[in-house]
Amino acid sequence: MDRLSWTYDRRELYLEWCSHIADSPHSRYAKAEFAIISAHCSFDIAIEGWRRAQKHHNRQAIAEALFYSGVFAPGLKAKYIVELRRMDVEWPTGSVKRWRDTVKLPGLGVCKASFTGCLIDPLGSDAVCVDTHIQA
Repeated sequence: MDRLSWTYDRRELYLEWCSHIADSPHSRYAKAEFAIISAHCSFDIAIEGWRRAQKHHNRQAIAEALFYSGVFAPGLKAKYIVELRRMDVEWPTGSVKRWRDTVKLPGLGVCKASFTGCLIDPLGSDAVCVDTHIQA
């Protein structure tokens, strides 16, 4: 199957997932935290780590929650999460591409910043993030 056929085959599923993300009750900060946690983790581990981390507010407790969930580099990711929570972030309003190139969030390079922008505005983003979890 070529890439265009693959894309058209999965279009409805992708749009359904995007609508669920768009309608979620989670804050932009929580979505950015998920992007931080999900780096180099399986989807299930990332979700479990994110759920556990949401209950804590200090670096040590977040790191332990991530560690017990099996998240890669839990101490570093806990540091990034605490830094993010202390920031007054200018979130994307329009171009995610421009936002990801101008706003630096702790622990998020260009790829994960694109992922964050897509989580924040999944149906309106001008960036694409084809994560390994969606390629299946």
